[in-house]
Formats: sequence, C-alpha cells, structure tokens
Amino acid sequence: MDHDSPIFRSLSMIEERIQEKLTVCCLEDMLFQVNMTIFAAYVDALRVPSDRVLYDRILALKEEFKVTIEFFRNLSNDFMQDNTVSHKSDRIQLDLVLQGKVLLFYLRGEIQKLGDQHLSQNQQTALRTACVNFDKMLRQMSSVSAKLDAAEIDMYIQALHDVLLAESETLGEYGGPFEYLARRLTQIADSHKY
Repeated sequence: MDHDSPIFRSLSMIEERIQEKLTVCCLEDMLFQVNMTIFAAYVDALRVPSDRVLYDRILALKEEFKVTIEFFRNLSNDFMQDNTVSHKSDRIQLDLVLQGKVLLFYLRGEIQKLGDQHLSQNQQTALRTACVNFDKMLRQMSSVSAKLDAAEIDMYIQALHDVLLAESETLGEYGGPFEYLARRLTQIADSHKY
C-alpha cells in the first residue's frame, strides 16, 4: 500500500478533522469525505486487490460515522423535545436519560472493542442483554405515557451495575472500562435522585 496515495491523504484529513470540535454538521461533512474516499478506495482495490483490506476498513469507518451521527442527532432531539419540561422530577429524569444514553454509547463501544477476542459468547450475551434492558429503561423514562417509579429505575440501574462489576472482575486487566462505567453509573444515579 502506498501511504502517499490520495486515499491515505484523505484519511489523514478526516483524522485531523475528528480532532476538531465535533458537531453533527462536522460529522456529516466528514461522512461525505469518507464517501468520496470509499469511491477512490474501491477503484484502487479493483486495480490492486491487496488494497481491499483498506477498502473494508473505510467501509467500517463509514458505518461508525453513521452510528455516531445518529446518536448525536437523537441526543440533541431528545434534549430539544424535552427541554420544556417544567416539573423538577421530570427534569431530573431527563438529565438521567441523557447521561444514561452517553454511558450506554460508551458501554456498547467497549463491548464491540473487546469482541470475540476477549469476551466469551456468554459474556457478550450478558452485556448485550444488560444494554437492551438499560436502553428499555431509558426509553420508558423519556416517554410521557410510561413513566417509571424510583424503585423500577433503581432495579434497572442496579442490574446493569452488577453485570458491569461482575464482568470487570472476570476480565481482569481488560475489565477496567467496565469497572469505570459501573462507578460512573452509580455516580450519575446518586446525583439524580428522583
């Protein structure tokens, strides 16, 4: 692979832009650049089949951009829609939902990062199930019609906390991020007593 090729220069530009202040518009611009790079990489991969690996990596980058853009769009939409909440308990729940979504985003990233290399199928299933249940709680908390009481919220938070701590102990040196997320979850919950 030629590291002076336009594809590598384009990827370097994208990487430099990532280090700038991120906004949804900035991410969308980077996604547009990634799409152009994908085309160039595809053509290059046709000429030099060994560059197909690079093309596949760029496709994966594109998917990560899409997920990130969607996450930030939803986060800002949730905030804008619910910013008019007048009751203090509703504001506290909204804040917990927003912080919970960020925590869930990082948790899913850690699960994906460790993947099959460090997590067994049972561990992945346990973590993904915990994510699904926590996401369900966040959705219910943000719904006008399906509010949760404090005991239900505590139950969901405790369940995720327990799974994170158990997995952090099992993973040893690779479990640090899960332990951090468990501590952060507790801090968020304690600071937002509903």
